[in-house]
Amino acid sequence: MDGGVEEVLDDWATTAEVIETASYSLFLVAAHEFGHALGLEHSNIQDALMYPMYKYIADFSLHQDDIEGIQYLYGPKNGPEPTTPKSSTTTYTQKPKSTTTPPKTTSASFTITSSVSMPGKPSVDPCEVDKFDAITEIQGKLYFFKDRYYWTSSSGGNKHHPVSFNVSKRWPTLPTKLDTVFEDPLTKKIYFFAGNRFWMFTGQKVMGPRRIEKLGLPSSLKKVEGSLQNEKGKVLLFSGEDYWRLDLKAQRIDEGYPSHTETDFPGVPKDAHDVFLYKRHYYFCRDIFYWRMTTKQKVNKVGYVFELLNCPNV
Repeated sequence: MDGGVEEVLDDWATTAEVIETASYSLFLVAAHEFGHALGLEHSNIQDALMYPMYKYIADFSLHQDDIEGIQYLYGPKNGPEPTTPKSSTTTYTQKPKSTTTPPKTTSASFTITSSVSMPGKPSVDPCEVDKFDAITEIQGKLYFFKDRYYWTSSSGGNKHHPVSFNVSKRWPTLPTKLDTVFEDPLTKKIYFFAGNRFWMFTGQKVMGPRRIEKLGLPSSLKKVEGSLQNEKGKVLLFSGEDYWRLDLKAQRIDEGYPSHTETDFPGVPKDAHDVFLYKRHYYFCRDIFYWRMTTKQKVNKVGYVFELLNCPNV
């Protein structure tokens, strides 16, 4: 290992007190470092092997976060479970040489298969949707997600029937239904949340899926329903009547959260979904309506979501 044992101990943030009172397992230390060699980063989950602080575990087994991390890098396990051959006395006879060329052996790979075939007209009319899965601004345009498709609305203001796009064509590996999406204004990375998992795209390179508890969100949280990002590397994540502030660089929730949405954003529905930032205004949606709020937490407009999509006859 590079740097020897001292570097390993420093990396795991151990103290003299811990060293004197805890037992060290060479297996756990080596397994952690082997994880780094395979490409795994540190985890925020304390029970994971890749957690940065050492903890002795007598009966060790890999945490699901470690398993998902290595499967993301190298793909899931393929093929049947190995079986132990039974011991027996067997008489062998020499088989004649086969004239058939054996198939070539290939290494296991993780194949992304699109669940939607294109071209094809979606059955969903965006101008008649009563609730979108997620709405967000990406590179100056509003994106509206519903099932397998998304639609965009430019800032030009021209009325038109939106053209549908296939989510899996632009962002492979994502599930059919999303809960919230946002773009980091500093790094331009795009985060997608669905249920208790999230994906992070940098161009066409994806990291995930990963559990939202890895960001410091409670494991009991079922989904994230909205997000408000700023230019200082922070983003507010909404779920139910509460919200949390995420430090994107540190990839962890700031102390003092959650906070109540009703207290800090008065005048918007408590059960709002599709919370997003657009043109320096906060939007909170419920069904086909939106509440627009200024950065000073004042509601200055209530309207139809279709207005933002520039649907004709609205």
